[in-house]
Amino acid sequence: MMIKQYPCCIRSYSSEYSSRYSGMQVASNLCARASTRTVYGDHQHALMFRVYHEWESQLPSKRSLTWAMDTNNFIECVFTIPVIPNKIEVYECFISGSITRISGISQEGRVFCYWHGTPNHRHRYNVFAKEIATADAVSTIIIETSSVGASYYSQIEAISLTGVKIPDPKANNDASKKNSNFYPHNTLLRFSETFHQSPLITVLPKEILLKIFSYLKIDDICRASRVNKLFLNLSFDPSLNSIINLKPLFLHINNNALEYFAGRGYFIKSLNMSWLGIKNKVSPSKACELIGVSFNLIDLRLSGCSFITPGVIQLIGTTCRSLKVKRHIISYIIVVRPTKIFY
Repeated sequence: MMIKQYPCCIRSYSSEYSSRYSGMQVASNLCARASTRTVYGDHQHALMFRVYHEWESQLPSKRSLTWAMDTNNFIECVFTIPVIPNKIEVYECFISGSITRISGISQEGRVFCYWHGTPNHRHRYNVFAKEIATADAVSTIIIETSSVGASYYSQIEAISLTGVKIPDPKANNDASKKNSNFYPHNTLLRFSETFHQSPLITVLPKEILLKIFSYLKIDDICRASRVNKLFLNLSFDPSLNSIINLKPLFLHINNNALEYFAGRGYFIKSLNMSWLGIKNKVSPSKACELIGVSFNLIDLRLSGCSFITPGVIQLIGTTCRSLKVKRHIISYIIVVRPTKIFY
């Protein structure tokens, strides 16, 4: 049976323009049907992200940070009934075309990317609709946006999920495992076999191998470290671990992943942990374990993290004594809700 539903609650988000108590332009406004009036304009009942635009690049607070200010936002919407998605619609009522990625999360925690692209901002009302072909039931949708190139803040009025209702989620469990696209082990196996068949890779100078590894993303380096002992030793090189940006992997990072990076904490100088903590995958204790061994941190980003506690803030002040923005950390934190902080 095909059903169309709107979010029943908002589990997590990166930012919202107003206070959640005001009810104006906040994330909770998405827990409603789309309006029948497709009027373009600045609406109070929509969600407007609080982001930093290019015209703020001249602010003194911007120039004091070596990390670029965030121009991306996300919102995690939970739906009442798990369905096999057929279509996702995002109703953009102001500065449309800011969507860059649409992902889904199953009840088992697997993440599926349905679409990704570049922003194309337009000054008109737009219903961003994407048809999906998948066999996995999901109950959570994550929308990511970008404000790069936009003339003002973008707004989303509603998000709808259309799909086939699944009576018994357990009956679809086996099929879901076969179609999962999270960390494809078959690709990793072929990658390993290819290098074992070519002994020349083991005789290349370390400098050349490190140069090749420097073009890889952090998740690709983690996968490559599982191929053989040579790649494992190379993955611990300080040149590959001085800058760790975990924000693009916020859907996948959990406590086990933080333990992995804790072994490289001594080499980390710049650490971006923004948006981590989806579905409470990251606990304050594991975050403290990573930050506690990162003695040489110069830059630290914790925008939109759900694991921040007073103990974590205290640990940052006592352990990370080389932070360039240490004196500004407490002053930049604005508590929006008990589990969220933003700069």
